[in-house]
Amino acid sequence: MDEVEAASSQQLEALEYVFRKAAEADMPSEFPDYLCCAITLGILQDPLITPYGHTYDKEAIIRHLEGEDHLIDHNLYQIWRSRKQSWHSWTTWLGIQRIHIGDDDL
Repeated sequence: MDEVEAASSQQLEALEYVFRKAAEADMPSEFPDYLCCAITLGILQDPLITPYGHTYDKEAIIRHLEGEDHLIDHNLYQIWRSRKQSWHSWTTWLGIQRIHIGDDDL
């Protein structure tokens, strides 16, 4: 009886091994591109979709725009930042001008 139990135990272990290997082969080793951020190459946690259909992780975009991204040229970042501030000042000025210009002035 011990030989029968040992043989059946070996066969059962071999069968479990085969099923385990088959299950591993069915599991994807990589995630699809549409689930990954193009900047960090990680899985999207809080995805943002651009008008052009590109998907990025929100945190990666924020880090990049705030200048914490070490991959950007900081000189370009300073130019972008000054243009952003100029644009903000100009739009604020434009908004103030609209307030002071009434319909009668047009």
